[in-house]
Amino acid sequence: MKADRYLGLDTGGTGIKWVVTDMDLAVVASGEVPTDSEHITVSLARVATAVGPELGVEADLHRLAGMGMAVAGIVDPVEGRLGRSPNLPGWEDKNLAKAARDVFGQVETAFANDVNAALFGEFVQGAGRDCGDLVMIALGT
Repeated sequence: MKADRYLGLDTGGTGIKWVVTDMDLAVVASGEVPTDSEHITVSLARVATAVGPELGVEADLHRLAGMGMAVAGIVDPVEGRLGRSPNLPGWEDKNLAKAARDVFGQVETAFANDVNAALFGEFVQGAGRDCGDLVMIALGT
């Protein structure tokens, strides 16, 4: 099967919101699964289970051309590591990239702090797409 879908994850302390898009970034499916704040692979396996049928073939994750994962905390986007995190204590100092490979295989994955990812999304596809500069103030719990 051809890799023709992207997966985006917004990881929070209690839930992971996910979205599947086609290659033109049109939303194909979306949902949310509970986060296991102590175990990364348990959480990502929940996402894989939810997303698989939405890709058109039960659990056919080979359709994923790429994946982005936003996480609250200090994220090293190059190494795919999470440092300190305010709401994912069991994920601190863990290798997100390895956990993603363990569950999703060798799909290209980008990692970012959740607020940075939201700002970038607005700049590229959202309210800030025609702006030269953009500032975001993120308020949360």
